[in-house]
Amino acid sequence: MSKSRGSWGSWFEFLFSALGSMVGLGNIWRFPYVCYRNGGGAFLIPFFVAMVVCGCPLLFLEMLYCQYSNLGPGKVWIICPLFKGIGCGMMIITFVVSVYYTMIMGWTLYYLTMSFSSKLPWVEHSFINSTHIRYS
Repeated sequence: MSKSRGSWGSWFEFLFSALGSMVGLGNIWRFPYVCYRNGGGAFLIPFFVAMVVCGCPLLFLEMLYCQYSNLGPGKVWIICPLFKGIGCGMMIITFVVSVYYTMIMGWTLYYLTMSFSSKLPWVEHSFINSTHIRYS
């Protein structure tokens, strides 16, 4: 019994769904820190080169294979048995990233709820107060 999979209603639905999956918590939370730690504006040049040379073609390859074969990431790579590990790796990476971002969201919710208490727990034991930097 073959189950038919749904398709996108329009090109805009697909575009916004793809953008929603590409722009996530890591882009908002971690990318500015990584950019700052690795040279600021100079980091953006190799980053965009890597995105244009590797990131976009691989993203389009994955989207096209999955969309036109009507298979998920675990089964789409049966085209070539050598690539079967790519689908397994994609699922493992998705699981690990989901666990990581769940932890970050948990910290965020914890600090959000604790910020409404009268005594803030991070005021007494602040890392800023414990440094030995003297300003003159």
